[in-house]
Amino acid sequence: MFRTRTEAFRDRIVHACSMKSRHGQPFVTRLVFGFIALNAGFGAVVALSNPRAFDKAFTWAVLPPLDARFVGALYLWGTVLLVGALRSHDPKMWWPATIAVATFTTSLGVLTALNSNAFDVRLTGVKVWILCYSAFPVSTLAVAWRYRRSRNATALGADGRWPASERSRALQGLAGLFLAVGLGLLFGRDVMVGVWPWDVSKGVAQFYGGPFVTLAWCSWAYSRSAPSDRRPFALSMTMFGLVILAVSLRHRDQFDFSRPSTTVWFGGFAAVTMFFMDRLKNRDSSGRHESMSRDVPT
Repeated sequence: MFRTRTEAFRDRIVHACSMKSRHGQPFVTRLVFGFIALNAGFGAVVALSNPRAFDKAFTWAVLPPLDARFVGALYLWGTVLLVGALRSHDPKMWWPATIAVATFTTSLGVLTALNSNAFDVRLTGVKVWILCYSAFPVSTLAVAWRYRRSRNATALGADGRWPASERSRALQGLAGLFLAVGLGLLFGRDVMVGVWPWDVSKGVAQFYGGPFVTLAWCSWAYSRSAPSDRRPFALSMTMFGLVILAVSLRHRDQFDFSRPSTTVWFGGFAAVTMFFMDRLKNRDSSGRHESMSRDVPT
């Protein structure tokens, strides 16, 4: 009888993991995305609205207000991307987000392990940090592996070829830039600290490396999908760019405008923001056009 109950419980778990919501997503995917989005959203709100409180909660590194708000912008980007993925029924839209979260959280988990001396494990905040950045990579990688066949949606088109549009090439170029910055921060932090547009510590600079590699992954993954499937990423990048520019202008006294990197920072994020805002505008226009076309009698 005990075995029968155990098997029944196991069957219920399997059934729950294979269930699909009204959006067509597996239940377990929505559960993971929702939980991580709530955590990222909470962190974004605290970091952007009260950077000093966020600095105290960060525990292992000193985060001045500019750095705290930059981290908040990164968390906001992840929140918007995950909410967009939650609302998407098509694997082309939500599967890349699983790898994005896995990349982001794995990099922070590895850095945590490599810099364990900087953490006081007696603090509750540190325990929560270690727990989250140990559990999040495992859960997202498990989801990505379970639904790995959906990666076909991020890859080639129906004709078996990569998209060749100008916007696809622009996204691939952007992926290359983000990857170069991310790898530089992860493995060449001594050099990157010297050229960063504001004063930043080596530990925090290395922390930024993972998010930039994650941005590179998303740019590359969504460059291989149809333009209509890029809306969650385009929306998240638009919000990210706008917030970065607003935060940078608010703390403009922290920037050294004699550095070329400062010009690249402001000019680059302005260009990225306008690019993705244009992508959203064109997506809405094409959507209305398609809707009108379906209403025309033949």
